[in-house]
Amino acid sequence: MKDLKEGFSYVKASKFLVTGILILVTLNFFAFGAITIAIPILVEAYGGTPINLSFIEVGMGLGMLTSTAVLGIVKIRRRGLTSIMGLIAVLVISVGFSQVPNLYVLTFLAFMIGFTMTFVAIPFFTSAQENTDPRIMGRVMSVIFLAMNGFDPLAYAGVTLLVTRGLDIQNIVLCFSLIGLMIALLILWRGRSYREDKVTI
Repeated sequence: MKDLKEGFSYVKASKFLVTGILILVTLNFFAFGAITIAIPILVEAYGGTPINLSFIEVGMGLGMLTSTAVLGIVKIRRRGLTSIMGLIAVLVISVGFSQVPNLYVLTFLAFMIGFTMTFVAIPFFTSAQENTDPRIMGRVMSVIFLAMNGFDPLAYAGVTLLVTRGLDIQNIVLCFSLIGLMIALLILWRGRSYREDKVTI
C-alpha cells in the first residue's frame, strides 16, 4: 500500500502524467471499450456471419501490428502532439464506424482504428518511461496501466446496460465517440506542456 500510494503521489504531481492518463482513459472508455462491445452487435444487426466478425477483429489487430512496426522504424519527434492527434483520429474514425452499415467498410475502419490507437499509447509510454525517476518507475507504470485498463470493464458495462435499455448500438457508439472527441479537443487546447513534449535531435 505504501508503494502504491507513492506511485499515485508521483503521478498526481506530474501534469504530464495526469494528461497522458486522461488520454488513455478517454481512448479505452469512449473508443476501444465501446467498439469492442459494439462489433458483434453490429455484425448481427447487419446480417453478418462469424466470418465477418473475425475479419473485423483481425482487421483491428492487423492495424495495431502495422502501426507498431511503423513506430519501430520512424522516430516521432513531437510525441505529445502525436498522441493527442492519434486520439482525435481514433474518435473521428469511431464516429464513422458507428454510422456505416457495410461490413466490409467496417473491416477497413477497424483496421484504421487499430492503426491509430498505437499512435496514442506508445508515444506516451515512451515519454513516461524516459521522464520518470527509475527508482519509482514500476510503481508509476502500474498506476498508468491500472488507470488505463480499469475503464475497459466500465465501458463494457455501460454499453451493455444502454443496449439492454433498448437504445440503438449505432447511436451509443456515436455518443461515446463525440463525448470522447470533445475531451480530446479540450486536451489539445489546454494541454500545452503535454502537447509540446518532443525529442530533441
